[in-house]
Amino acid sequence: RLPNVSYPWGLSFEVAFSGAPGAFEIDILGANNDTGNPGPGYYVQLGTIITVNASNVGRWYMASNMCPKFVAAYVKILTNSVLVTMTVTR
Repeated sequence: RLPNVSYPWGLSFEVAFSGAPGAFEIDILGANNDTGNPGPGYYVQLGTIITVNASNVGRWYMASNMCPKFVAAYVKILTNSVLVTMTVTR
C-alpha cells in the first residue's frame, strides 16, 4: 500500500501472551537492509511495547511516515515463562 491521505501506510504490532508476562520489553525495529536480523546490524529501534491490557495483549502502531523495508520484533526482556505471539498487520 502506498502512502496516501485517505489510506495511509502503517503497521500494527500486536503481542499476545499466554499468561501474565511479568516485566517485559519488546522492541520494534526497522531497516532498509536485512543485515543483522534483528540487530544490531542495520536495524534501529522504532518503538517499544512494555504494557498489556487485562487480557495480556499489547499493541504498538507504526506511524504512516515510517516506511522501513524490513521490520522485526525483538523480545528484549521477558521475566515469566509464557508463550508469545506477535501479529503484524498492514
